[in-house]
Amino acid sequence: MINITGICTLGIDRREYQRWKKQPLNETQKRKILIQKEITRVFYHFKRCYGSARIAVDLQNSGYKITGRTVRKYMSELGLSTIVKKN
Repeated sequence: MINITGICTLGIDRREYQRWKKQPLNETQKRKILIQKEITRVFYHFKRCYGSARIAVDLQNSGYKITGRTVRKYMSELGLSTIVKKN
């Protein structure tokens, strides 16, 4: 995380940064956060065995309009990866 001193050394005004930081989230950002929470919930509910395709199907059955590719991207951002069982 960058502190305010680091921001100022980059030539960004402190007040502008604080104003930007306090902006409310837009609908797209709120939806992304909600879906990421749901992905995390499903991922741990199924004991880290469900991959992006299965989580996408589970979310689609719950009423979300989302693709496996988007789920894979969000899982990568969240640092979630499945457990591979060895036989």
